[in-house]
Amino acid sequence: MVDVLDKPKLGGGWEEIWRSLNMIDRIKINKIIEYALLLNNATTIAKVGFYLSERQKELKIPFEAFNKLQANCPKSPHYVDSEARKNGMLINDWNIIIPKSLYSKKWEEGQ
Repeated sequence: MVDVLDKPKLGGGWEEIWRSLNMIDRIKINKIIEYALLLNNATTIAKVGFYLSERQKELKIPFEAFNKLQANCPKSPHYVDSEARKNGMLINDWNIIIPKSLYSKKWEEGQ
């Protein structure tokens, strides 16, 4: 999960990544946080935090689990990819700018 968020181009793009990750029904939150922090990449840590926060209720992630991730987020807004540079929106909690299509999940409209 962390690797595909770290290098989304290798995952087939945001729609494919999000669809795949949404099939996950349980996680070992401490291992995910540990690995994300090990990569030492503030933008990746923020992407992981954003994804987990989007699924917090479903995956039963305790609120406290986000503290370590948020402490290691970018200090200023970072773009997650080139698409976000053209048509992005700021996610304040994680200090990342994501493509609007990712936030709105436009691909789900046809379902």
